[in-house]
Amino acid sequence: MAALKDKYIRKTRLEGSNLPSGYRLLGKYHPISPKIFGISIVIWLIATWLCSVIINVIRPEFNSHGFVIHLVDSLSEYSYRLKVIGFGLLAALVTGFLHEPTHGLFHWVFIKKWPKFGIKWKTLTPYAAVFPGFYYSRNKACLTALSPIVVVSFIGIVSWYMLPLSAIPVAILVISINLGSCISDLLQTRWILSFKSNTLYGFDSSQSVIYGPSD
Repeated sequence: MAALKDKYIRKTRLEGSNLPSGYRLLGKYHPISPKIFGISIVIWLIATWLCSVIINVIRPEFNSHGFVIHLVDSLSEYSYRLKVIGFGLLAALVTGFLHEPTHGLFHWVFIKKWPKFGIKWKTLTPYAAVFPGFYYSRNKACLTALSPIVVVSFIGIVSWYMLPLSAIPVAILVISINLGSCISDLLQTRWILSFKSNTLYGFDSSQSVIYGPSD
């Protein structure tokens, strides 16, 4: 027990606003690419189908098959198309307000410093990053990267039990859009895990960075 406590204390001392002596930049992460957008769309479509299957078990009174048929038939009406676009935009906004703040909450928990929120205008993607100049361990960074997959999905599924039937399509979109956008988080997690456990994760005002000891 004492050995585990000492190991935890040593790891905690590495984290903060000052890099340990001998630590250097090991890598930078560039998460956005056309390929990732394509994969995100595929995952979004698959997740939407899975959600429609699950919702029929949780809320059988919501007939997802009948809803899709009704949706396709009604899209010929201009006013209905506007309503569908409005619901889609609402779902995208709700997803953004849940996904990135979840990353930000974990950043704050691990460094007790308010994260940096912003938008990458070239790709119109919001982000929540570690406050520049602060660092924390690789394993904690993996938890932060994966947090929206668990947290937002859990919130969405719980909401299915409480929302009126008319709001179910938006909830399905929120979960599926979130899962589609999480492809970047999964790829970033794989990148983070490619470094040793004693490395430190941070943000240099434009992209994620990893620092570690010189070998």
